[in-house]
Amino acid sequence: MLKKVSLAVLLISSTLLAQNKEHHNEPMGVKTLSSELRVVLSQEMIALEKAMKAILSSMIAGDYSAIEETAVKIKNSFILKQKLTPVQKEELHTKLPQSFIAQDSAFHNDAAMLEHVANIKNPELTQFYFNKMLNACVSCHQSFAQEKFPLFKPLSQKQNVHHHK
Repeated sequence: MLKKVSLAVLLISSTLLAQNKEHHNEPMGVKTLSSELRVVLSQEMIALEKAMKAILSSMIAGDYSAIEETAVKIKNSFILKQKLTPVQKEELHTKLPQSFIAQDSAFHNDAAMLEHVANIKNPELTQFYFNKMLNACVSCHQSFAQEKFPLFKPLSQKQNVHHHK
C-alpha cells in the first residue's frame, strides 16, 4: 500500500513539474496581452479601485444597501465579463498565470460573500470580507504588477503564505 501511495505521489509530482516547466517556457503576464485587452484590464482595475473606495465610505456610514449594490458589481466583473469577446477571454486564460486567475476568482467569490453579509447587515462579516478583498488587491499588485506599483517588494513563495497561530 505504501509503495502504491509513493508511486502515485511521484507520478503526480512529475506531471506537475513537467506542466510547470512548460508554462515557464511560455511568456506569461499582463505584458503579453494584446493592447486592447490591456486597456480593458486597466479600465477594470480603475473601476475596482473606485468600488473599493465606495465600499469603505459606505461601511463608515453603515449603508449596507450601497455595500451590497457595489459588491454585486464587483462580483459580476464591471467590464471583463461583459465586454470581452470569446477570443479575448481565451487570451486572458492562456496568457495570464494560473495563480492570477485563481486570485481573481477568489476575489470575486469574496465579493459575493460581501454582498450576502451586507444583505443581512452583519458589520463584523462585512468588515471581514472587505478586508479579504483589500488584502487580495495588495497581494495581486505585489505579485503581478510590480512595474505599476514599484513600492511593493516582490514576494517570495514563503512570504506569500499567510499563517495563523
